[in-house]
Amino acid sequence: MMSTKQNEEAWDFPAASPTRPDWHTARFVRQGIRMQQTHGTGYAAAFLKNRRIDIDIALRVLLQPSRRRNYDSR
Repeated sequence: MMSTKQNEEAWDFPAASPTRPDWHTARFVRQGIRMQQTHGTGYAAAFLKNRRIDIDIALRVLLQPSRRRNYDSR
């Protein structure tokens, strides 16, 4: 059995955002919003559901645009 020495240095990465630690989810949400603009709310909702985005998040971003989080201008 081969032994590997792990780096014992502490990983000290600052949080990218205290309210959105999951950037995969953020990416899917942005895609869903773009899909809503081009294909409609039903299509975007199905996309977010298939990506296992929490229903509360999907409802907020699709039905209440004023409550969306704005991290960048993309």
